Amino acid sequence: MSHMHVPKYLWSDVVLTACFLINRMPSSVLHGDIPFSCLRPDKPLYHIPPRIFGCTCFVHDLTPGLDKLSPRSIKCVYTRRHRPATATEAPETVPTVSCPLPQSSSPLASEDPPPSDELPIAICKVISTSYQEALKHPLWRAAMDEEMRALLSCGTWILVHAPDSVDIVSCPSGIVILIVYVDDILISGSDVRGIEETKKYLQQHFVINDLYLLKETGLLGAKPVDTPMEVDPSVWDDSGEVLEDKVKYRSLVGKLIYLTVTRPDISFVVGLVSRFLDKPKQVHWDAAIRILQYVKKYPGNGLLFKKNGHLKIEGYSDADYAGSKSDRNSTSGCCTYLGGNLVTRRSKKQHTVARSSAEAECIAMAHTATEMIGVKNLLGELGSK
Repeated sequence: MSHMHVPKYLWSDVVLTACFLINRMPSSVLHGDIPFSCLRPDKPLYHIPPRIFGCTCFVHDLTPGLDKLSPRSIKCVYTRRHRPATATEAPETVPTVSCPLPQSSSPLASEDPPPSDELPIAICKVISTSYQEALKHPLWRAAMDEEMRALLSCGTWILVHAPDSVDIVSCPSGIVILIVYVDDILISGSDVRGIEETKKYLQQHFVINDLYLLKETGLLGAKPVDTPMEVDPSVWDDSGEVLEDKVKYRSLVGKLIYLTVTRPDISFVVGLVSRFLDKPKQVHWDAAIRILQYVKKYPGNGLLFKKNGHLKIEGYSDADYAGSKSDRNSTSGCCTYLGGNLVTRRSKKQHTVARSSAEAECIAMAHTATEMIGVKNLLGELGSK
C-alpha cells in the first residue's frame, strides 16, 4: 500500500476489505469450505458486488431542494466493502488539496498567434498501371534501367539478335513453359518432346533423385489394400509412446506429400497423418504405411487431361464437419477444373471451429473461390482470355 501511495486514513478500510474477501473465499484449512458459512450457517452468503477497492463510484444524492437539472450523484472512491454503504454512509471522496500559485509580473499573451500562410506540401503517390505510362516518368525509367543492369550483371540471360525470318511469338512446333517460384518449377507446354528434353537438361545440372518409397520402407512384399485409410481411423488415439525415430516418420510423410501432386486420391489422408509430425506414435506410423499399401495396389492411378475445346473454370467444395476429434475442427476440400480437367485440389484443416455444417461448407467455398481466382490470374499472365 505504501508503494501504491495509498493514504494512511484508508489503510483500515483496506484491512477490512481483505478480511471481508478472505471470509467469503474457500479455505484449504477448512477443506474447501467458506469461513463465513461455517461461522454463520443460518446467514445466507450474499453475492459480492463486482466492485474493486479504490475504484471510482457514484453515490445517489438525496439532498432536498434539487431541481431537475442538478446532478443526481456524487463522485466518490469505493472503500467500504466490509459493510453495506448507505446514503449517509457514503465512501470517502477524493480529498482536494489547494496550493496557491506564485504571481507572475510578466503579462500573459491573451490572443492566439496569427495563422501562418504556409501550407504543408501535398505528396501524391501514383503507381503506373501500364508500361507505356511508366516510361513517361523519369523515376520509373531509372528504376527499370537499374533492374535491367542488375539482371545483366548476374547473367540471368544472354541477349541475342532474333532472325528476321522467324516469328518469336508463334511456335508452330509447340512451346515449353517453365513457371518458377523461388525453388519450385512447374513445367508445362504443348511440345511433349521439348518437355522431356528440358527435364533431361535439368538432370544434367541439378541433382534429381527418384523416390523409391516401397523399397526404402521395406514394403515391396507387403499386402496391398483397397482404401488408403480405415473407416474409423485410430490416429486420434493418444495412448502409446512417441516413436524413437521421428525423422523417419517425417521423411515418409514429406515424400507422401510430394506424391499428392499426381495422386489427389490420397490428399486427405496424407494431410491427416501430417498433423502429428511433432509427436508421432505407432498408430500414426501404421496409418502412413497403409497409404503405401494402397499406392502399391493402384500404382497407375493418376490424372487424365483431355482436350475439351474450352477453358471454363469450375470449382467444387466440401467439408468434413467436426472431423478432428482432438479440437472439433473441420477439414475443407476443394477442386478446381480448367477446361473440364482437374488442375488444383486442396485438403486443408479449418482454423476456426464451425458451429454447424453449413458454416463449415461456407468456409470450404471461400477456399475454393480463392483457388479459382488464382487459376484465373495465372491464365491472365499466360495471355489467355
